[in-house]
Amino acid sequence: MANEKFCVSVAMCTHNAERLVEPQLESILTQTRPPDEIVICDDVSTDRTVEIIRRIGRNNPVLRLVQNPEKLGVRRNFENAVRQTTGDIIFLSNDDDVWFKEKIAVMTAVYAENPEVIMVTSDAELMDGDSRPTGVTLNGRRRESWVHAGISADHFLRGIWVNGCVISFRSVLKPLILPFAETWVFDRWIAALAYALGEVRMLNRPLMYYRRHNGNYRADPDLDSGLWGQIRMSWKWSSLPGYQLRCRRWKEMYERLANFESRGFASAGSQRFRNLQDLCKRFFEFEMARAGLKARHPALRIFGAMRPLLRGDYRQYAYGVKSFIQDVIIP
Repeated sequence: MANEKFCVSVAMCTHNAERLVEPQLESILTQTRPPDEIVICDDVSTDRTVEIIRRIGRNNPVLRLVQNPEKLGVRRNFENAVRQTTGDIIFLSNDDDVWFKEKIAVMTAVYAENPEVIMVTSDAELMDGDSRPTGVTLNGRRRESWVHAGISADHFLRGIWVNGCVISFRSVLKPLILPFAETWVFDRWIAALAYALGEVRMLNRPLMYYRRHNGNYRADPDLDSGLWGQIRMSWKWSSLPGYQLRCRRWKEMYERLANFESRGFASAGSQRFRNLQDLCKRFFEFEMARAGLKARHPALRIFGAMRPLLRGDYRQYAYGVKSFIQDVIIP
């Protein structure tokens, strides 16, 4: 098979997953195209998770367990797992999902047939904490998706979600994405920078079960929040600290891209790289202006917000009239 030339690594993070980690590992180890390496970074589990991983590892030499000496949290733990991998293609994995048997084979085939592709993602079917499939998919629940809208730098930066558990990417991406930015959700960080470096492919095909349970419920506003949850989220991110965080976010990505460019990577001259860099600068400037509005009396904000509204900035860099109203009304 063409895709057998790749060395495939799985970067898995675990924490107190004694009930669910074994079926996930079994689904990975029994792939039609098995991985060459499974790096598991355990984030100081206090249950039997490590014991279960060690037992499975005795019969599966591809499995390598790394135990963090102190708790890192999700972002830094995945960063550590990715850093430890040695393969050509890296798959990210939660400790509580279940992969379809053909997941690795289908996704690595895309890389084999398309040398320009640097990241491949798939869809996933949701299941509950008792392993019951819901018949609903991630793409089906997203309000916006590049499957329907087409891939662009704007889609990544405006917040179209990419779940880490459906991501795979070439290892050449590691120098650009590591270390993960503190201000970004790590999967969005990876996806946006992958777009800058090469082509991103999304397969509109479920290749795993994505588990939703008490341990991760409400972690994803697109999947878990009703109308009231969306209102609370809008209120939170329309405060001055929310704007300041987004300013730091755009600045951090712009600086990472500039650093990559200064190191002489050929991809830094590509049009998509330039597009992402330019958009980061414009998003930063827009968020700075929005933060400035918050310093004004509410009665005076409308005058400062009208010009960017009429110019189309709210539509291009935020969520149109909804964001305009948030800037004018929310303290």
